[in-house]
Amino acid sequence: MTKEQQQFFNMLMPFHRFRNHWNQLDTSFDINSFEKDLKLMSSGEQHMAKFFASVWLGESESFPFDVLDALKAIDTKSRNLIIKWIKEPFFP
Repeated sequence: MTKEQQQFFNMLMPFHRFRNHWNQLDTSFDINSFEKDLKLMSSGEQHMAKFFASVWLGESESFPFDVLDALKAIDTKSRNLIIKWIKEPFFP
């Protein structure tokens, strides 16, 4: 596992809602289960899920993430995580 992958899993750990879509052992992302689950999430959860997917994939075209829209809908814990990532971005 790369340093960036470990950083990602550390960042993801407190967000139980999303963890089951990533496998830390083989460092994979189950896009199919993610897409199905995304439809069932609240607005704030959708923003954070798209944030994690965008960081993991290194792009935001697959799951469009808009930071301004997200900041209006997410809680302080999530907002602080995004701010921390913006200050020191990494891509697994």
